[in-house]
Amino acid sequence: MNVTELKEKLLTSLDLWADARISDMVKVNPALAIPSVYMKRASHNIIAKNKDSWGKSIDNATLFIADEDGNIDADTIFSDLMQMLENISNYEFDLGVIKGRIDGGALVIDLPDNIITTILFGSKKSISFTKNDFDELRSLITSE
Repeated sequence: MNVTELKEKLLTSLDLWADARISDMVKVNPALAIPSVYMKRASHNIIAKNKDSWGKSIDNATLFIADEDGNIDADTIFSDLMQMLENISNYEFDLGVIKGRIDGGALVIDLPDNIITTILFGSKKSISFTKNDFDELRSLITSE
């Protein structure tokens, strides 16, 4: 896959993946059925709003992950990234709006403690993404 294909596939796949993650949350907590409509809309809008800046980040990353012809082996990249994530223990990050931690291959995003997140998520104060979640994203990106 070349860089242009990766960017297009990644953004489309990320949107589908986020939608599926939210649907999975509703399966575990049916009280999220109504708020899930708004969460899905927000995830779609966040992806659309950041499309250009994420595209630039991907372009910069291709210096490290693409060959001289601009081709990328997405399976290898995902495998390598998962191995790196699995080797990180109890690392906390703060990217301004997004705060959380990485521990043993799981990425945990902490939700702000306010009335809106309480209405949307109830007592749930974080969202976790595990190896299985990332494997599903890989599958979406690498499928033909």
